[in-house]
Amino acid sequence: MSDVVPIKPTITAGGLAEARRASEGGFKVSLTHVGIGDGNGAGYAVSRDQTALRRERVRAPIGGGEIIGPSAVSLTTIIPPGESFAIREVGFYTGPVLFAVWSDSVELADRPSIASLVLALNLYLLGVPADAVTVSTSGMSLNIAVAGPLTDFSLAITQLQGRALAQDVESFTKIIRGTFR
Repeated sequence: MSDVVPIKPTITAGGLAEARRASEGGFKVSLTHVGIGDGNGAGYAVSRDQTALRRERVRAPIGGGEIIGPSAVSLTTIIPPGESFAIREVGFYTGPVLFAVWSDSVELADRPSIASLVLALNLYLLGVPADAVTVSTSGMSLNIAVAGPLTDFSLAITQLQGRALAQDVESFTKIIRGTFR
């Protein structure tokens, strides 16, 4: 996925409690993971009382993130390949606590079965000041701007290796035929 998708999740009661507890202690809530699910095949109206996604299929660490405005955080994560499904719900976690949840009847994306999915999401923190939130990253830098060129470069290398292998096979075939005549 090459576009940054703005979504407006609902901050859960658990997420708000975590933000309040952290703020009172002079700390910030640390977003650590993104969960994705299929919502049992449909989008739904999220609830502040939610403690889990309806059908979470994958949870991945946040690879990169930054505060981009007074009430907005930009996050990136890599969803590894696996069973394909339509992403209709996304959860943002602070440790084991579901901090915020989003769902829609229109799918956000499809999880591919043979390639990783890079998700870049702008999380709008309605009701929680952005300065009360920080992002804990896995240390992977996920610069979306290089994803396309990197894919093109990888394809070119693979094609070059294929040509070199074909030439080696042709060369060795001639040697083998000449040896066993």
